[in-house]
Amino acid sequence: MNFGQHVFIGWVGTFFVVFVLNGLQFNMEPNFIIFVGIFSFVGSSLPDILEPAKHGRHRKRFHSKKTLYSILKVSGVIFIFMLIQVVIGFGVNITFVVFAFPFSYALHLVADSTTPAGLPDV
Repeated sequence: MNFGQHVFIGWVGTFFVVFVLNGLQFNMEPNFIIFVGIFSFVGSSLPDILEPAKHGRHRKRFHSKKTLYSILKVSGVIFIFMLIQVVIGFGVNITFVVFAFPFSYALHLVADSTTPAGLPDV
């Protein structure tokens, strides 16, 4: 997958989760949307920044199943905090922005896992 595809997947996936948890209301602060976008952009592009695709077997530690599982655990914990905040009535806040980074990183790895090369176990 190329850079643009990873960024697109990261943005769409992250914004989908954030908007669904916000009750599909699109009346969020512009700064909030900008920060979620920035964190999603960085998270979805970071694996290829850390391990550039110089050859077919470039996937190592930062593109591994082990890293994916770790990132999913972190995303899950943050997601639970987001759910609690929505139920309590805090609404959208910084937790949603923080969630954007690991979740979009995980989406990058999930997308890479669907390619013929897949993800190494490392």
